[in-house]
Amino acid sequence: MKHEKEHSSKYESNIMGLTLIFVSVITMLFMNLYKRIGYDPENDTSLSVEKRLKVLTGQRGYYYMSEKGLCDHCIGMTYDEIGKKYRRGEELIVKDSIKTATFSNIVVIDKHGQFRTPTLSFDSNNVCTDWYRMKAFDRSRSWLLDNGPFVQELLGIDLLTKQVQDPPYGYYTPTKNWFINLLFGLVMLFFYALWFILPVLLPVGIYYALLPLPLMKWAPSWLIIAPPALLSLLGAYIWAVALSAWGMHWFFLLFFPLEGYAVAMAFSVTNTTDYRCEKCHSVGTIKKVSTRHCHNLIQKERVYGKCLGFAYSRNENYRVENESESEKRETLSYEGKLIHQAVITNRYEVKKHDVVNYYNYETFEVEYSQPVYRDTMKCSHCGYSFETDEYRGERMETGRKNVGITAVGRLAKTVVDDSKYIDTTVRD
Repeated sequence: MKHEKEHSSKYESNIMGLTLIFVSVITMLFMNLYKRIGYDPENDTSLSVEKRLKVLTGQRGYYYMSEKGLCDHCIGMTYDEIGKKYRRGEELIVKDSIKTATFSNIVVIDKHGQFRTPTLSFDSNNVCTDWYRMKAFDRSRSWLLDNGPFVQELLGIDLLTKQVQDPPYGYYTPTKNWFINLLFGLVMLFFYALWFILPVLLPVGIYYALLPLPLMKWAPSWLIIAPPALLSLLGAYIWAVALSAWGMHWFFLLFFPLEGYAVAMAFSVTNTTDYRCEKCHSVGTIKKVSTRHCHNLIQKERVYGKCLGFAYSRNENYRVENESESEKRETLSYEGKLIHQAVITNRYEVKKHDVVNYYNYETFEVEYSQPVYRDTMKCSHCGYSFETDEYRGERMETGRKNVGITAVGRLAKTVVDDSKYIDTTVRD
């Protein structure tokens, strides 16, 4: 029995990691295939070329990429090759000895986070040589894509941008059977939830699959804890860039690190001493063998009671702060389409202070008693044992003594003393 228990613990991390990798791969496959179910306008000959392109874009979404990605993936390709890879654009137009074609289903994110639709230029052999111009796309500038590091490089990775090609709200042609529609909707909801936490599932799964290898046995304890957290943060940022191009607000992605921590907590890997032996460095062999009450920890705190009324008021926290006011200005065409967008920012130097009102409160010194329990832990592989203390149970009040009156301040208002103009910046 002891041998079977050790064997199970040894491969627990491998099984967990491989399971997370399997779920991630299945999720990516499903998200890339399910929108092919139902009506396929690509083979509908009753539609015109322009209508077919519009329906396809609505069903299968846009191809998002950076300026670097546009150069890497389109320059040097023929018109037909680009059409085969990204769906065909408008017909080639010859004007002033220049062949051009607009690909409205390709969206390029420039270095300022602006979304634009490219018009590509071609030589006499229909090989793409450059982009001719960029037309503004109907999407406002993204703060993350404008200010985040390595955005252009990340959006130049074809494998990453293909994961967010489809429309934000999906596409599915309902059947006449309500049960099939409901079942498919629940399946899609489940896979969407997994798809949003892919940056947590995939890198952490790979890490845990490799954790029990002999090389990791000699790694220091901090190296066991740090990589899952770092991989989760890195994966969350990369995914945030991709989903911001796709159409999601970036601040929703702040939940990803919390999801990574939840995954780690679920498998008890954040506490190193509970997960691997400090002596032989075996993984998953530490077990609890006994628990006993050790002692009660006595803590004293000051608490406030009833408010006795107003004491006095005074000015505090004199300071100088830089503040800014931003205004978005848009230039529209006669048809109402966005031509140009700029953000004008005025900066000011503001002097201010706080007005604080103080009130008298009864003050007590309260004594609490907190039970402390001691656990004896033992490694089933080498026999190494150690003890850990942990607070358990409810903290109980054991005494209270009146120590006088304390004046407690409350912020009443903030007063602006002076405001000085600094400068104005205009950003396209």
